[in-house]
Amino acid sequence: MVLALSLLAVATTIAFGQPGYGTLLPDPGNDHPFKVAVSHFSLTDNTPRPSYASGTPARTIMATLFMPVARDACASECRNIYMPGKTARASDEQFILNTTGPVFGTMEYNACCGNKNSTIDASKLKVVVLEPQVDTSRLLYVNMARFISANGVVVILLDHPGDSRITEFDGKGSLPTIYNNGTVPLSNLAPLTAWNKTVVDALDTRIADIQFALRRLAAMDLQSFYPTLTFNSSLDTQYFAAIGHGFGGTIATTLSLTTNRTRFSINLSGSPPGYSSYDDMFTMATTYFFGRSDYTRADDFAWPRLWPQLTGIATEFDLANSAIFDFSDLPVVVEVARTHGKEGVRGAGARGIAPAPTARANQAMLCFVEALVREKLLMQERVVQGCLRLFPEMTPYAR
Repeated sequence: MVLALSLLAVATTIAFGQPGYGTLLPDPGNDHPFKVAVSHFSLTDNTPRPSYASGTPARTIMATLFMPVARDACASECRNIYMPGKTARASDEQFILNTTGPVFGTMEYNACCGNKNSTIDASKLKVVVLEPQVDTSRLLYVNMARFISANGVVVILLDHPGDSRITEFDGKGSLPTIYNNGTVPLSNLAPLTAWNKTVVDALDTRIADIQFALRRLAAMDLQSFYPTLTFNSSLDTQYFAAIGHGFGGTIATTLSLTTNRTRFSINLSGSPPGYSSYDDMFTMATTYFFGRSDYTRADDFAWPRLWPQLTGIATEFDLANSAIFDFSDLPVVVEVARTHGKEGVRGAGARGIAPAPTARANQAMLCFVEALVREKLLMQERVVQGCLRLFPEMTPYAR
């Protein structure tokens, strides 16, 4: 039964402000058969479970849902703010160098805002959970999520309050903004080096958030998220693919090892779970790991032990001339600011990305991620081969 609201979850679609004056991020090209509708909302869980807010009656998370709409069925597009004010300022402070003006707060993107003569059967759409790096806003992956979704899949992005750099709630009666001021003391610029209580608590909280969000999204009326679109069914979230960056990659690999609901996992430059034993896990799961210039599987504290125990498809892709945040929107935002931004931001640099003058490493990463989604979820053939021809700096190592 589809529920518009639930006692355990409240969804409020929000807007970030008045767009139309910012710098536009690139759209997925015509080789993508879908436009993408975007909705931001909160979900509140009253069930007692692991979280950082001990003693509080509920845990509220922020979510962004990306819905594919067939190109010829998208009646209109609108420009959306990339990040709301507090999140944009916090992200500027966290990442941006060499500017005299704001960067993230000036960015916008196009989204589908209505469909014509078309009803979306959401139950037939495949679902991707995209997990951000620790101490990083989910919104630093909006552009990446748009490109993945434009292939014809639903993408879910979550902020995990206390873990995310900032969780900014909006809308009537919104909650106060939550910052990660040492709540989860893990670096977003360095890989994990140990498997300890801090890591396990963060992992357990994230997985509980994901499980809750998938349950609620399957039970809720999508019309409440997208009032200008028409649906005849709800999402089927029983099975999903998990993609994650850094610590989000740890979550993705963990989901593939611990539940057979995960179709496959892509770990973008993060450690796997460092359990003492993998004997009772789904080691036959399809597993992908993306390494970078200064961090490959061999450099990690746990990958060398897990890798030989994987019995399913397992492939490492190592990307030359890349850094940790090339696996996010950051290099795209910086390149757009440099080339199209207002005076004062054209010299923008950023922490955590390769020094190359373009976002090529990001383009390579996204080509391969989209290709794996198309091959493994949408059953298309030989898509990865095309990326290998375009980006020879990506080297695959199949087990």
